Amino acid sequence: MSSGSKIPDNGDYIKINDENIKIFDIVLASSSLVAWIDESTEEQSEHLKVSYVDDSNISKDPRLQTRFIEELPDYLDPEKSSISVICSVTAGKRKSRQVFKNLVEPLLRSLNIPYNYIPTLSSSTIKDYAAELHRNVEPEKILTVIILSGDTSISELVNGLSTAQDSRKLVLLPIPTGSGNALMTSLGITSPAVAVKSMVNTEPRPLKYMGVEFPQDSIEILPPTDDTPEGATAPVFTAKPQPIAALVVASWALHAALVGDSDSPEYRKLGNERFQRAAQANLERNVPWNGSIKYHSPDNLEEVSVIEGPHSYVLATSVSSLEPGFLISPEGKPLSGRLFLIEIPYLEPNEVFRLVMLAYQNGRHVNEPTVVYKEISDAVIAVEEDEDRMRRFCIDGRIIMVPNKSTVKLESKENIFRNWYLYII
Repeated sequence: MSSGSKIPDNGDYIKINDENIKIFDIVLASSSLVAWIDESTEEQSEHLKVSYVDDSNISKDPRLQTRFIEELPDYLDPEKSSISVICSVTAGKRKSRQVFKNLVEPLLRSLNIPYNYIPTLSSSTIKDYAAELHRNVEPEKILTVIILSGDTSISELVNGLSTAQDSRKLVLLPIPTGSGNALMTSLGITSPAVAVKSMVNTEPRPLKYMGVEFPQDSIEILPPTDDTPEGATAPVFTAKPQPIAALVVASWALHAALVGDSDSPEYRKLGNERFQRAAQANLERNVPWNGSIKYHSPDNLEEVSVIEGPHSYVLATSVSSLEPGFLISPEGKPLSGRLFLIEIPYLEPNEVFRLVMLAYQNGRHVNEPTVVYKEISDAVIAVEEDEDRMRRFCIDGRIIMVPNKSTVKLESKENIFRNWYLYII
């Protein structure tokens, strides 16, 4: 198996079974078949096509070296892994089913890979599935989950895991179909087609995360559904509080407010544009968020640094981009375990808007004197707000409201969560 190096799009073609195939579009090749992605101009969608070939056609072509496989990787080998496909049917613009049918299902079928298909039938589908994984999969097997979704569903899956008695291995193969795909964007996976090309030819990498500790009485604000069009709330913890894994972002103030407000059905129809619309509405309110932030730098764990409020924007992340072009943390490297804090103090709305929009200009906001941009090992955010909506935090799209005069703790973590070793393709 290759390490997943990319084939350059230099316009080269290869003839297989009398058909010219663009080398850049090839997903995999073996001694018996070749699979590639074909763009249908009629349907404006992408389809996986498979041709069965003999070894002499392709095995010696050096241009296909990074796509040629002799055997399935362990995480897709049915003898070594239990493979599931989670299809988040309401993610983004509701294209997950189409992407599964056009791209993922033909690839699995062509490789004779059995799998368990799980469509999200309710808001608890992913959480319920994750909670039973330690019982449903043999301990010696790798658990592989192909998940067609955005960031929130991936986070739900990881945080839904029950603590395993013995250490287990979970390999995630995300296919970005949500309106927020920051994790995959930062990894260079900018579309479902790119993700499918990586499925068979990439080594799993440790998925490090940010551990977030919320107080006991925290409340989760659930997005509207067909059954609960006005949304709902639920306690975050029904027993002793446990740390939550943030794979992408933990935020308070403007970012958390705009994500929370943009979760209405009307906003969701806009895709990524919903975040900008919600941001404009919050900037028009022009309210300060009161509280303080204490943090340690990785190179000086003895000294505590303090950022006093009021604040406009508070965000911690390990990724570089929250969406294509929005470079919120220029030094961020996904999967590196490095954690960065971005803070903008309370300013006039036009100035806050200008600073945030500089992230679209190759991350120029971090060079502004009013913006705090620091690498941290951990942080404690103390909230001093009477109004409920001012105490909302965003964890990978999940909105959690904390009690007044409470603290939220953040800390960089390795890839072990509840005795599960986390990996990602």
